[in-house]
Amino acid sequence: MKQTTNLVLNSRNIGLDYIRAMGLLLMMSIHYARFIPEKTKLVYYLKFIGESSPAFFFFAFGMTLTRFLEKEAGDRFQKGLMFLYVALLHNLLWHHLFYSDFLFFLWAWLFIIAILEIVRPLPNFIYMTLIVTVLGIMVCVPSYHIPMICKEIFDGPFKLIPWGCFILSGLYFKRRNEFDQNYWQGILIIGLGLFLYSLSKVYVDYFSLKIIKWPLTPTYFLLFIGLNILMVNFINNHHSFFENQFRLPSRLCNFISSNLLLATAIQFFVFKCAELIISKVNQSVLLKYDVFFVVLGVLLCNVLLLIILKWILVFWKHYKYHAVFRMLRENFHAHAIGMVFGCAVFSACISYFKLGNLYNVFFFTVIIIMHYFCLEMAHYRFSIQKQ
Repeated sequence: MKQTTNLVLNSRNIGLDYIRAMGLLLMMSIHYARFIPEKTKLVYYLKFIGESSPAFFFFAFGMTLTRFLEKEAGDRFQKGLMFLYVALLHNLLWHHLFYSDFLFFLWAWLFIIAILEIVRPLPNFIYMTLIVTVLGIMVCVPSYHIPMICKEIFDGPFKLIPWGCFILSGLYFKRRNEFDQNYWQGILIIGLGLFLYSLSKVYVDYFSLKIIKWPLTPTYFLLFIGLNILMVNFINNHHSFFENQFRLPSRLCNFISSNLLLATAIQFFVFKCAELIISKVNQSVLLKYDVFFVVLGVLLCNVLLLIILKWILVFWKHYKYHAVFRMLRENFHAHAIGMVFGCAVFSACISYFKLGNLYNVFFFTVIIIMHYFCLEMAHYRFSIQKQ
């Protein structure tokens, strides 16, 4: 077992690859599946699984923060700024700028933790104390009151608290379990989540004990944190088995994990295309064949996402040193700020002058720029590694 664990630590964290890929594929799945009305229980459960995407994505993001925080200050600043451009463009898709949606939420926590650890890493017990405190408040206070605390700072679906506890848990887990890959923590946390859920059968009106994502309940949080820990440790402890017996899925997960931000931007493009197609289908047909449309659509969307991801990477490999891209790269931040500002003006004009017919043009323009920023981030990372 120690030999397997050392292999993981010396090469890459295959368990982390799997949950990052799972978070991305579940995100693509649920963004499409929301277009399909529910008729059967199966579709309801499939959507419930898809809705768990942030639980995996945020926990994995917390785990990767350890690597980010080990970099030089200048490197952290450069990557954080480039990530901010992508997050702001994502917010503009919904006609907001500073809005705690998926990517801006991640950037905000990246910024917060980078500031907290600007001198040296904080002790793990501080993060654990914060997580336990928030969970305790969530158990005692109805969960829908907690996000209101953060609404005055950043409004949006993913409030800094309590959703940030997923990120803090991933960071704590990565630092605490670097050389300890057992299962007891995951089992214990899942057991605590199941205990809270069992209490919901007795105290049926107590909202915080139920397994609910919106607003986030402590039971939901504990169950998915425990599941994340079990999955990462199980896959890492059986690293050789997954690499040899599940070679294709492992390579696929590594491919997605290595290009996660770009893949995330691509899935917004894919789900918008799916929305335009599904909107042409009669709602009664979607309702009658809901299982068929969900299963087939999810499969096609994820395959399309991977094909586009591969195609863009091939394109970038051949054209990243083209004169246009070299010109943009020479003064990247000025050009990036100009593009974000231009998109913000475009968004404001659509909202103010009620130009809804131009929204799709705006959407795909922003998505293309997001793709470009993600590619430049990858190019910057590659150039740093070469040095």
